[in-house]
Amino acid sequence: MLWGCVCVCVGVICICKPFAYVFQVLASAVVQLVLVSPAHKGQRLAWKVHACGVACLEQDRNVHSAFIRLYCVKKAKLLWEQEVYTPFKYSAPHPYFHSFPGDDCNAGLNFADEEEAEKFLSAVQTYVDSFISLCTPTHIYTYPDTFTCICS
Repeated sequence: MLWGCVCVCVGVICICKPFAYVFQVLASAVVQLVLVSPAHKGQRLAWKVHACGVACLEQDRNVHSAFIRLYCVKKAKLLWEQEVYTPFKYSAPHPYFHSFPGDDCNAGLNFADEEEAEKFLSAVQTYVDSFISLCTPTHIYTYPDTFTCICS
């Protein structure tokens, strides 16, 4: 641990953040981030490699939300992030490839290891399901059809 920093270790890789951040890594994996490039006239949409690194599903308690964040291992810096909002549509069309709508365009994670991909998918689904259950009312209150005014 460095003075004034919190270090997150993913395997043998450590990424440091200032103390102001209070977060929990729910899952991590080595990935290639691909984004859908805008279509030019007469062309189809295509996946383009944006960056490679370690993707982390982080629960950030400062903003009470979770993010998929991509870090550069060599530079130990944040390259890209996407908030896991409600409702978040995260799908796994292949065991090694996951996709989801991003803020600006569709995004995909191409995993180096299928086991890591499976764990990452499970962590995202668990987080989204837990968030949905927190937002779903457990009690339904009914009120009478007529009210009597008691303030005379």
